[in-house]
Amino acid sequence: MLAAGFLRYTNWSYWGVMTADPSWLLERHFWKLDYKDLAGREQKMLDELILSADVLHLNSIRGWEFLKRLAPDLENRTKIVMHHHGANLREDPRIAEEERDAGWEVVVSTPDLLRVVPWAEWLPSPVDLEEIDGNYPRWIKPEHEFIVGHGYTVPENKGTYDIMYLLDHCHRRDRSIRFVPWNGIGKRQSLWLISQCDLYFATLLYGPGVATLEAMAMGVPVLASCTEEELEHQMAVVGVQTPDGLPWIYVTRETAGEWVHELRNDPELRRVWGLKGRRYVEEFHSIPAVVARAKAVYERATPCREVLYSGE
Repeated sequence: MLAAGFLRYTNWSYWGVMTADPSWLLERHFWKLDYKDLAGREQKMLDELILSADVLHLNSIRGWEFLKRLAPDLENRTKIVMHHHGANLREDPRIAEEERDAGWEVVVSTPDLLRVVPWAEWLPSPVDLEEIDGNYPRWIKPEHEFIVGHGYTVPENKGTYDIMYLLDHCHRRDRSIRFVPWNGIGKRQSLWLISQCDLYFATLLYGPGVATLEAMAMGVPVLASCTEEELEHQMAVVGVQTPDGLPWIYVTRETAGEWVHELRNDPELRRVWGLKGRRYVEEFHSIPAVVARAKAVYERATPCREVLYSGE
């Protein structure tokens, strides 16, 4: 989305290249490197793109062995931005410190990561509001059914088993509440399922992710949790003083069930939280907003002093 956004909203050239296997939550790829041609024109094209770039924006941890041979031409000339997304940074914040020492800019995709690298910058994940508004309208649901959705990749990363337990209790108390979890499906199928929900239960760990943003963009209220320390960072980036000011509903294992029942029985409350979420996504996560933030990061970055890669 950043590549398309930069081409649409700026006069910059921007190439997006995927060099690793995609996750289950598939995006449309700007360009996927052909592994069968690593020694041929695909690799040559990638090398030429990197060497001609003013800014190299990398995602995830080091897996960039091919940069080793290009290092002499990149050091003290090319700006490098590393974009961290989760577990590796929580497990070892020294990764980001090494990147900073090498003269890289470090950004994180979710505010909870600022707990371990408070000096980094939050770069919100972009959401394509035009696609969501065009393809995933809000549906009129039958009153006798209340669907709570939950998408996950690794259940241990979202507290999925605890969410299942909580929703089972909610269903026993009110048979109209139906829990619909999903896993291992494509991006657009996940969006379709979110659009069918009355409520999206995102996580009991780390705070909101991309699916949370997509639900809020559709006006679906969201339940999410994180630690108290992470909560402080979540509130800080939005500029609010209490959890009630967040665009998603902060819950704990103790309060989540009551929130499910309260939202099930109060359509106006669902509408209010749905509007809050939508306004938040428009302000922070729309493609023009994220492009503007990313452009500012690129412009203030300085040429790297050292190129890091796997194995160092």
